Amino acid sequence: ALPKPVTRSFWMAMLVFTFVNFSVYPTILKYQAGTQAGNYLSRADGADSTGPTAYLLQEAPVDYSFEFDCPRPVQRLTMDSLARTLTPSGKVLVFAPGSFADSLTRHGLHTTALASFPNFHISQLTREFVNYRTRASVLTPWSLFIVRRQPFAP
Repeated sequence: ALPKPVTRSFWMAMLVFTFVNFSVYPTILKYQAGTQAGNYLSRADGADSTGPTAYLLQEAPVDYSFEFDCPRPVQRLTMDSLARTLTPSGKVLVFAPGSFADSLTRHGLHTTALASFPNFHISQLTREFVNYRTRASVLTPWSLFIVRRQPFAP
C-alpha cells in the first residue's frame, strides 16, 4: 500500500496531465501554422495541380511542424531557385510567412494565397499569447501560396 500523499500526488498529476493533453494542447495547436497547413493539405490533397512537392523558403523562418504534418514531400530552397522548380503546369506550392508574398513578387513570381493560418511558436508561450486580449499582437500569418511566373503585360 502506498502512503496517502503519494497516492494523492499521483491522482493529481493524472488530472493535470489529462487537462493539458485533452484541453490545452488541442487549443493551442490551432496557432501552430505548420500543423494547420499540413491538415489542410491532407483534406484537400489532389485538389490542385501544383506538383507532388511542397516548398519552404530558406530565407523564411524554419517551420518543422509543416515538414512533420505535410502529406507531401517537403523541400527547402531559395527564392532565386524557385522559378527553376516550376512544374509543367507552371506553378508550385510554397508555405511561407504572409509577408513573403511581396518578396516573391520582386523575384518575378505571382503568388495566390490558397489558405492562411495564424502562427505562434507554441513551445515558447508568453504572457501576451496566453492573454486572449493581446494574442493577436503576437501572431504572424503564414500562408500556403500557389506560385507561378509573373504574367507578361501586353
